[in-house]
Amino acid sequence: MISERKLWRFQLGLLLAAIGLAALYWFGYRNLGTWARELDKPATDTQKKLLAAAQGKPYIRALTPGALRSSVEQMQQAATLLQQAGQAARARIELDEALRAKVGEEFQLLEFERSRLQVIADLRRAAEQKKVTLADAALKGLPEFDAEIPQPALLWVQLALARQLLATAIACEPRVVQALTVLPIKPHASADGKQLVLEEFPLRLELSGAASNLVMFMTSLPLRGGELTAAGAREVPGKSQALFIDRFILRNTVPYPSEASLDIVAAGFCEGLKAEATK
Repeated sequence: MISERKLWRFQLGLLLAAIGLAALYWFGYRNLGTWARELDKPATDTQKKLLAAAQGKPYIRALTPGALRSSVEQMQQAATLLQQAGQAARARIELDEALRAKVGEEFQLLEFERSRLQVIADLRRAAEQKKVTLADAALKGLPEFDAEIPQPALLWVQLALARQLLATAIACEPRVVQALTVLPIKPHASADGKQLVLEEFPLRLELSGAASNLVMFMTSLPLRGGELTAAGAREVPGKSQALFIDRFILRNTVPYPSEASLDIVAAGFCEGLKAEATK
């Protein structure tokens, strides 16, 4: 049997616990709830104002949870497509294996000069076969060594792109290829500016001939190897790089009314070189 005194103590303990819980609710939880509501008040008021502003305006659709989810999905899909496009573009500008090997080696000036002379001889031979006038200004425009170039290995890329540009022009049989100008290399850094992502090699070319041939030339620039044949364009031996048109001027020529002249700037790209690769 529980004594009356123990029962009284037990009841007193229950009473004190109930009083403690009530005090905790009143002075603790209730005050915390009020404080939390006060913290949420600015956000709640702003949300109410936005919802009130959106009422009666059907063009404001991004405020509903469903529309927000749809927007997120669309952005994710766009990001995926952009990533796939970037991968496809990177594959198109990737240097061929032989050129990558040249760029990765220590730069040898004599070897570069021999290659430059070989390119000149090959282009002259191709121009004679196609009966295209290849002006001296076009060949003199091929890149030359400059002691001030910080990364001489880039000359190999510049020479390869210039050769492919001239070879593409000759293959399309204009009347004359007048001049080639190698423009300064443009580096492209990452968004934070800490990493060199791409090197751009702009080249300016001036040529004249039948308008249809000049249009074919421009159409052929971004194509490579088998892509040229598949597109019905002229085959260009050794064209492994895609060249992208920056700007151009196509106009009629006075001495030859049936012809047109083209002044075009096309650019090729390669991934940024690491400093140690050019030492």
